[in-house]
Parts: sequence; structure tokens; C-alpha cells
Amino acid sequence: MIKFEQVDKKYGDNFALKQIDLEINQGEFVCVIGTSGSGKTTLMRMINRMNEPTQGKVLIDGEDVQTYDEVELRRKIGYVIQNIGLFPHMTIRENILIVPKLLKWTEAQKAGIAEELIQKIELPLDYLNLRPKNLSGGQQQRIGVIRALAADQAILLMDEPFGALDPITRESLQELIKKLQADMNKTIVFVTHDMDEALKLSDRIVIMDKGEIIQCDTPEHIVQHPVNEFVETLIGKNTKWKSFHDASLAVRDIMQTDTSDIGPEQTLIEALEQMDAKQVDHLWVVDQHHLLLGMLQRSAISQTTLATGTVQQQMQPIIDNITVEETVNELVYRFLQTQQNILPVIDAQNQLVGQVTRESIAEMIYEQMG
Repeated sequence: MIKFEQVDKKYGDNFALKQIDLEINQGEFVCVIGTSGSGKTTLMRMINRMNEPTQGKVLIDGEDVQTYDEVELRRKIGYVIQNIGLFPHMTIRENILIVPKLLKWTEAQKAGIAEELIQKIELPLDYLNLRPKNLSGGQQQRIGVIRALAADQAILLMDEPFGALDPITRESLQELIKKLQADMNKTIVFVTHDMDEALKLSDRIVIMDKGEIIQCDTPEHIVQHPVNEFVETLIGKNTKWKSFHDASLAVRDIMQTDTSDIGPEQTLIEALEQMDAKQVDHLWVVDQHHLLLGMLQRSAISQTTLATGTVQQQMQPIIDNITVEETVNELVYRFLQTQQNILPVIDAQNQLVGQVTRESIAEMIYEQMG
């Protein structure tokens, strides 16, 4: 358990944190959210002593963090940031095992860890021998996440880790971290500026303003009972939790039209180059008339198939799609019935005209409804 007791942090006469009392239970996923300068990152960095309190205590399992050697403490707590920080001269395997190496684990202790973790994020085993430059931004961030767990750290700190990624990759990583947290029973403190991300991921949300905790509760209770106008504004009157029930827009009004597609006859090398150029992890497969044929995911491309394979050989069939004429309500219902985070949008002729993600629904509703 992590506990803040009457914690202040001052810079000169200014409070960055003021009278913080907070308990985070073992295995809990807590999102800390607030506007710029609210103190959310300062609070999180108190846990691994990257910031020190001016007054008060931060305890982990009843022990004051000030009694720990700060280097040893940080090696026992996973830390994931927005710019990933993979070492470019190391292989993916070496990157994953950097903390166990620093902790002087034996080869027997390290055996199998990289293989087990990379399978949890659904990347091929042969990626362990690649350098970070060979992976997309989303794949590098996946490696950053599992690297933070390689020494079996009980606590994982995440500072806006997905903020720089495209919406599709970001949503995929949100699903991944929630699954990892549940499977591995980790305590996660996740800083974000995105209320929808916080509502989706957290067991509890800590809302901060001007260095103080304004509200700390479950997502459902915060949405239904914001304590003041500031929280109401931060949630937003049109947040997807409220607006889905009333949305009457058509899919054509909210879909993304800048899709990435490729022909079935093209090579996997060409596909990988296109993914790298556009920083995406999938391509829609279309024929010469732009009829939708399938989807090619980066994870389906291995080193053994890359040299001679074609898109047609590795593409996956389309499990579900939606038409431009269907309503947002129908789209939301469709997402509730599937595990997919992205759906292709087609017209009456089965031509690919766009795509929608769970996250893009909320973003486009904001634009339409102000």
C-alpha cells in the first residue's frame, strides 16, 4: 500500500502540493488527473523520491520512503514515461532485462523473462533480437511497459505514457495495460490529462487543482456526483459516458477518413515501410477498386515471413464493419458486442471510406456538440 500523510511540497513560498492525504491499495489502478501545474506529476514522483516532500511522509507498506536508498527504491518501482527511453544501442531483449541486470540477477533468474513478457504484449519472439529503431512507436511503448515490470516490481508509475501516440495505438495500449494490471496484480499510479482515459482505466480517480486533491472516488461516482464546478468542467458536459445515450449522429459524421491502406499483392517489406512511415500498427487491405478485403497487423509480420511474404498471405479477414449510414448509437452498441477497438467504415459498394475507434467516438462527439 502507498500512503501520503499530510504531504506538502513548496518551492519558495509557492505550494506545489498542499496537505495531501491519500491511500492507494495494493493491486489498485489509480489515475491522477488535473490541469497543467495542478501537481499531479509532482505527487506521483514523490513515490520513487524523484521529488522530496517539504513536510509530511510518503510510505510504502508502512515504511517511509526516506529510509530507502533512492537508487535501490527506483529499481524496485517501475516507471514509464511518454518518450519511452529505450536504449537504441541495445536489443529489445537487453532493454527488457536492464533492471534485472542492474540488480545483479543471475542468468538463471533472468532466463525466460523477456520471452514471457513479450508474449504478454502479443509481439513475436524474434523481435527480442531487434533494435528499437526497427519497431513502431506503439511497439516501442509496449516494450517500455514490460521493461518496467521485468524485475517483478509491485508498483508501476506511468507519467502520461500514451499522450504522443495516435488514437488507435493509444487505445490498444490502454487495453493492454489494463489487462497486464489485472493479470499481474500490480499497483499502478497513472498520470493523465485525458478524463476519458482516466474513466476507462482506473479503479479510482484523483482529481487535483493548485496542488490539492479536489475529489478522489470511483469513475462512476465522480461522473454522477462531481463535488464542484471545477470537476464538472474537467469531466465535460459531453464526455462519452454521458453523450452516448443521446447521440444521434451518423457514422459518416464522426469517422476518420485518413485511413492507411495497401494492396494485397504488395510485399510485407513494403507494408512494414508504410507502417513505419505513418507510425501505425495496421493497414487496411483493399483491391484496385478500394473494396475492403482484410486487415494486416504489424504483429502478423515476422522475420521469417518478411523477406518473401505478401500482404495477401498474412492479412486477416474482417470480422466486423459498419456502414456510413448507421448511427452512433448503433456503433456504440456494436463496440459493446465486440472486443475490437477499431472498425472499418464501408459504403454501399463495400468500399473502404473510413474507420472508427472507441476513442475517436468521444473525440468527434466533442467537436460536433461543443
